[in-house]
Amino acid sequence: MPIPDASTLTSADVIAGLRALLTQCVPDEPDADAAIRSLDSLGLVEFIVAVERHFQLEIPDTELSDQSLGSVAALADLLVRLRGR
Repeated sequence: MPIPDASTLTSADVIAGLRALLTQCVPDEPDADAAIRSLDSLGLVEFIVAVERHFQLEIPDTELSDQSLGSVAALADLLVRLRGR
């Protein structure tokens, strides 16, 4: 899936990309929010690395929190904000 320009990146674009990545990481969990919450520490690191590669950005450690990783929508909002910088 091509990455839209930062000025046109929407939460919907990011959510679609995150859902695709989560399907690869947690194929047996159809609920994306539950999939994020089900990741163990290694799985979460692998998922964040995949997200950074897919969206071609680096997520500062200071931005990673229970809140920003609590749901696909929260993570999408963070990524949209980071891409807009």
